Amino acid sequence: MKAMIDLINEQRIFTILNIDDYDLAKKCGEIAINGGLKLIEVSLLAPDCFKLIDEFSGNDSIKIGVTGVRKKEDVINAKKANASFMVTLHQDRELIEEGKKQDIFVIGGASTPTEIFNANKWGADLVNVFPIQPLGGPRYIKLLLDYFPSIDLRVQGGLNIHNYVDMLDAGAVAVGLSSSMFDKKTLKRKDFKMFEKKMEVFLGRYHMWKSFHSQERKEHSGVDGD
Repeated sequence: MKAMIDLINEQRIFTILNIDDYDLAKKCGEIAINGGLKLIEVSLLAPDCFKLIDEFSGNDSIKIGVTGVRKKEDVINAKKANASFMVTLHQDRELIEEGKKQDIFVIGGASTPTEIFNANKWGADLVNVFPIQPLGGPRYIKLLLDYFPSIDLRVQGGLNIHNYVDMLDAGAVAVGLSSSMFDKKTLKRKDFKMFEKKMEVFLGRYHMWKSFHSQERKEHSGVDGD
């Protein structure tokens, strides 16, 4: 679990493969990994999603997981496919407990303060606030963390290149990005070069954010680097 937490703190971005074509999903996953993204999650909506997870699980430099988990069988299949983590988009105590039983890192879904509190209480390693943008975006995150400062939040839903770092600024531990990375029009054209450029832009923006906040922390702590 520590390796998963360390990678989340290093990367902050989960790449979600919500693509309804096996070969396309695999190709996009490879583009993301080659571009430097290491937290990859495959949607249950993708054909043969567990086969794809198992294929990617052989890459020790990444963590591969499944998203959209709805029933215990999904959790068991994720474990068989060597998934490192699972994500739910709704609240379900049984799924959280099954994930812990299977020794999978659990990112439990929630929307309201009560759901967030319960997901954490039931053992979720990270609470997935979905859909974040319609719920209020950064302002909602800040309000939640005022009341639950010890609960780690991952957010997804309505995020793009322009607003995802705002969620990190507000205190989210990580973000989940899907259609903003792999949009349907570019998928239809199979314009993989465009996806490679998008990976560079998304990661470049994150590294700028990380560098800025690293410098800010040094200034606040009185460290000037000399």
